[in-house]
Amino acid sequence: MTRSKDILRSSIKLIASVALFSAMAFAGTYFNLDDSGNWASCGTCAGAYGRGPNTPHSLAVGVRSPSLDGSSARFSIYPYASFSNALWWKNVGSNSSYHFTYDFYVYITNPGVSQALEFDVNQASNGQRHIFGTECDMQGSHQWRVWGNNVWNSTGIYCSMPAYHWNHVTWEFTRYNGRTNFVAITVNGAKHYVNRSYGAYSSGANFLNAAVQLDGIAGTHSYSIWTDRMSLSAF
Repeated sequence: MTRSKDILRSSIKLIASVALFSAMAFAGTYFNLDDSGNWASCGTCAGAYGRGPNTPHSLAVGVRSPSLDGSSARFSIYPYASFSNALWWKNVGSNSSYHFTYDFYVYITNPGVSQALEFDVNQASNGQRHIFGTECDMQGSHQWRVWGNNVWNSTGIYCSMPAYHWNHVTWEFTRYNGRTNFVAITVNGAKHYVNRSYGAYSSGANFLNAAVQLDGIAGTHSYSIWTDRMSLSAF
């Protein structure tokens, strides 16, 4: 009887270990993405504002000032056409999670020359691609907008990025039953529920990434933003 109990206990421990390992395989927090290299980028794939040839752009990591923890990332564009933009994305690997939190600080010195600042999470898994696209519309509606049905949708939540100030942004997303769900945004401690849901896209890929995009206004105004303490949680 004792041996049977020991075998049962061992079996329970093994099942629990397998379950824990399975849960961990689909969950994790990717810290300090701003300190990481190997961000991919382009200036012609950056969506509706993209115009003409590849927009010159750059990314510098390990920037000491401005920074919160001694090491930030500087994203910059150098347009030579109106409404130019550039997109950067950081792949963190395959992940089949259902819930996501994108948390970061952003700093800008000249918000008047930014058409929009975009911060996205993209996941492809199980035949579906979920685009958790968000942007602060700096010149038009001055609202946070989210991507769905192939257009930007205003949320009614006011957006402002004060100059020379670290702005703390936290986005919460979920995917469920083939839907891409924007749950809430917290900016500088003020939380707002978005509660928007859109259909997913078909995809045969398998990846998870965080993205940043800078959009320019009319004219050729170069500008930069800095990000710090950037993390992506998937669970």
